[in-house]
Amino acid sequence: MAAYGIASATEIAFYSYIYAKVTKDDYKRLTSWTRAASMAGRTFSYLLSQAIISINIGTYLTINQVALISPIIVFIIGIYLPRVQWKILHERVKITNDTKQFDEPTTYPEYVKFRLRKLWSNTKQIYQIGFVRKWSLWWAMTTCMSLQISAYSQTLWGEVQKEETTLNGFAEATYTACAAIAIMLMNMISIDWDKWGEAALVLISSIDCAVLLFFSQAQTIYVMYICYISYRTLYQVMITIAQYVLLKDKAKCIKIALFSCPIDKIIIQPSIFRYHDYIS
Repeated sequence: MAAYGIASATEIAFYSYIYAKVTKDDYKRLTSWTRAASMAGRTFSYLLSQAIISINIGTYLTINQVALISPIIVFIIGIYLPRVQWKILHERVKITNDTKQFDEPTTYPEYVKFRLRKLWSNTKQIYQIGFVRKWSLWWAMTTCMSLQISAYSQTLWGEVQKEETTLNGFAEATYTACAAIAIMLMNMISIDWDKWGEAALVLISSIDCAVLLFFSQAQTIYVMYICYISYRTLYQVMITIAQYVLLKDKAKCIKIALFSCPIDKIIIQPSIFRYHDYIS
């Protein structure tokens, strides 16, 4: 669970790093592309896992070994990604924040200390905005629920599965593929999310709620698969909308890195629940 929490937390860097390299006008396109890329990668991994089991070219131990090697490879690739100069980030922060009360950093170690001192004041400043509080609360609750569905769906499927060969991997791959397609379509369609974002989230959340209720009462595995794919795909659509709306207005979201505040909570909470189930 600790390893899962650490790996999940690294998504913060993945989804925020690229914004430091581009201008605000590219946020919508990059939000769609980064999330679609993540979904495409998961689709490949799920298909690979399903193939390993279905074709009998390996066991679940093989999948665990692949899961261990993959992050190591990704870490090596991450080392060679283009770096973001801290001076550029500091200049961007100065545009939207009052930094006169602190000494200007001239080296990277000084910049780290500077950011740590500014973290608390920035947190108070950003969460004084009702818009950010509302969206952060919604984000935390929605993501926590999605993680719970992801964690316990396999157990629920096992209650109704009779055959030895399962298609759980294909179900996961279908969800991520559908999510990637939906996210890319969102990027292609011109919609004013500042105007229609909240209405879209209310509508999609209501649909997700109905799907989840139907999912809980389903007695056949294929109906469960359809409900799971629908729920998780719609969740990814909602998160993409929320991420874009929050990032677009830098007056409402002063620092992208502050997304880690609600994200840390939603990573910790499911881990506690899973640990409780394990010891029970």
